[in-house]
Amino acid sequence: MGLSAEIRNLFDERGAESWCRDGVFSEAHWAMAPYRLLFLLKEPHKFYTSLVETSQWQPHPIGWDGWIEIARWAYAVLNTGLRAVPDFDDCRSHDTVQGVESWRICRHQMSVMNLKKEPGGSTAIMDQVEDWAGRQQDFLRKQLELINPQIVVFCGDRVKEIATKVFRLHQPERVERPYFAYDDRLWIDFCHFRYCAKVRAFYALVGIMRAALQDPEIATLLHSEKGI
Repeated sequence: MGLSAEIRNLFDERGAESWCRDGVFSEAHWAMAPYRLLFLLKEPHKFYTSLVETSQWQPHPIGWDGWIEIARWAYAVLNTGLRAVPDFDDCRSHDTVQGVESWRICRHQMSVMNLKKEPGGSTAIMDQVEDWAGRQQDFLRKQLELINPQIVVFCGDRVKEIATKVFRLHQPERVERPYFAYDDRLWIDFCHFRYCAKVRAFYALVGIMRAALQDPEIATLLHSEKGI
């Protein structure tokens, strides 16, 4: 059974029709990506049967800017190396052939998970997200285990705080950098795409990745499985 089928079965077993499904977009692209990358989000803004299948991820002249930014962030993370620095212009616009192609490739190479699967409003009420995630933490842990990402990016205020409780993360008592290693994963604390300057956020992620790759422990855990 493939990964996408396993995730579908996990949702089917729960039988919650009001939940918005998420996970991996394309198993083939996922397997070919430099790293297994997961963006951990708060909640879906509207109800979609599945975030990984809905047409909201298609380039559109109006709207969906947040999803486009996440795809750009994926481009930043997946193309950063100790010597490689990705260029924002390569995925700057989804109105150009080059931009659309970069955008689509990165979309297919990443995964997404919401801490709360039921839709919320234009602004997430984080106490509600925390309560929902606490009640469904067994499900969230199983989903994370199935996806098994090497890199997890916390997107937004309190996402790291809630995820730390749900996934029982342990980190150094004094963390002066926006990332840490735990459970054979790199965890990155980042902003919500709605509140970040596009270019600045892109290169901020590049900087975080370059710093993390200079850490021997993190470099080893990211490179060990695929021999990158």
